[in-house]
Amino acid sequence: MLRIYKQAFLATLLGGLFTTGAAVAQPTTGGDRSGNFWGESVGSFAITHCAPGSVAIGITGGAGELVDSMRLICAPVISPGVLGGEYFAGGGGGDGGTPYQLRCAWGYAIEGIYGKAGVGLDRIGIRCRTLDWRYGYTAGYAGGYGGGDFWDHVSPGEFLTGFNARVAPWNGNMVIRGITVRYSTIYW
Repeated sequence: MLRIYKQAFLATLLGGLFTTGAAVAQPTTGGDRSGNFWGESVGSFAITHCAPGSVAIGITGGAGELVDSMRLICAPVISPGVLGGEYFAGGGGGDGGTPYQLRCAWGYAIEGIYGKAGVGLDRIGIRCRTLDWRYGYTAGYAGGYGGGDFWDHVSPGEFLTGFNARVAPWNGNMVIRGITVRYSTIYW
């Protein structure tokens, strides 16, 4: 196992070549689709996506009664089952709420979201899964207790790669009022 990770690291470091000169298969994403819309359709758009060939491994931001802000944590898929170094993609929302970070364990990526939504995005949680879809777990949530429950279901092999949020004021603060997530399938 260590050898695979060492080769993946070297492949990334050397611009896509193993030290033997063999080319590394590069993943592509396809089958992009939007999940359902949750919350209110008001305010301006905050659109963020992981780079092509990457998947979301976490969400960070601020939350109180509602989810104030969201920012994606992404990682490139280096080879089947191996993720590269993480990076922050864009995000949206205000600067209020208590800081939170929802993160998948090493080797897992976000397969879907769940939470509560009403006048805004009340709560956000993530479900993580291994890239081969063999193991999964619910990784926690951030936000309040209002709104109705939702669960965004995905098809096998799909992972979260971005979101389209609606940002608008609520009780004097800029918050996430609604969200649609983007899913992609990783192809080799």
